[in-house]
Amino acid sequence: MSSMRLFILVAFFGQEKDYGQWTCSVGVVENEEVTTANGQSFLFKASKPEEIVISAPTNNGSIDIDGSEKEISCKVTNARPEPIVSWYVGEEELVGYETRGSLTKETSEATPKLHPTLVYRPKKEHANQTLKCGH
Repeated sequence: MSSMRLFILVAFFGQEKDYGQWTCSVGVVENEEVTTANGQSFLFKASKPEEIVISAPTNNGSIDIDGSEKEISCKVTNARPEPIVSWYVGEEELVGYETRGSLTKETSEATPKLHPTLVYRPKKEHANQTLKCGH
């Protein structure tokens, strides 16, 4: 018995009334047996962040370069799709550092808030530069 696959691609210009969670259910009858499958997706309008806020342990607005690790968080609100957040000191992207993150949906409309946290040990060569998060 050969297997069959059904691929459906639907492209349309959604309206605000169409936004939300969609479910697709498929049933196949073969040899008097029913096999079903379900899938879900969320349709939304892409949008840039409403707010990007960094929280860090500071001393008069500066991070001390004292050899200790710092946890610095970046709150990104209402960006769709979920952004990939990068960290920078000056114009240099910080790579190879531990990051942790969480995505929360704070309302019934699935309003996303992303809270990535950078675990960072400031280096002397980063003195007098600006630490930024962005996407």
